[in-house]
Amino acid sequence: MDEQSTTGTTSGEVVEVVRSEERAQGGTERVATGRVLVGKRVVTEQRTVSVTVRREELVVEERPLDGAGAVGPDDGLPRTPGSPVLEIVLSEEEVEVVTRVVPRERALVYVDAVSSTVGVPTTVRREVVDVTGVTGVTGVTGVTGVTGVTDSTDTDGTDSPFVD
Repeated sequence: MDEQSTTGTTSGEVVEVVRSEERAQGGTERVATGRVLVGKRVVTEQRTVSVTVRREELVVEERPLDGAGAVGPDDGLPRTPGSPVLEIVLSEEEVEVVTRVVPRERALVYVDAVSSTVGVPTTVRREVVDVTGVTGVTGVTGVTGVTGVTDSTDTDGTDSPFVD
């Protein structure tokens, strides 16, 4: 802010003084506020799976003999001493658990920008026109920003041309 002075002005001469002021303008700067790592982990659980299992059982039915279809000790099967008459193989199903990975759900992770207005206080300065050392001035009208006739010190006791 420049200080202008003019000496030797006469009556009827106009002196122009340019007043300046500071303007506050807010802006933003992008800064990192945190970091997030996104990953997956495997959680192991115990589950009980119900499986129907079949097995064969030997069933022996006893029927009464009716005279015509009677069989004797020599029923026509070749036998050796100590060998069974008939051999049947019984079977059963064993439980087999197989796991496979299937897609379950999709998780979306994204950043959402939230805007808000923040009031930031700041101090700005502006220049005012001071008329100093003049006595007997009358009839000053229509002048905006002129503080009038003062001595060389500002209202706060300093010699600054700025008003706080």
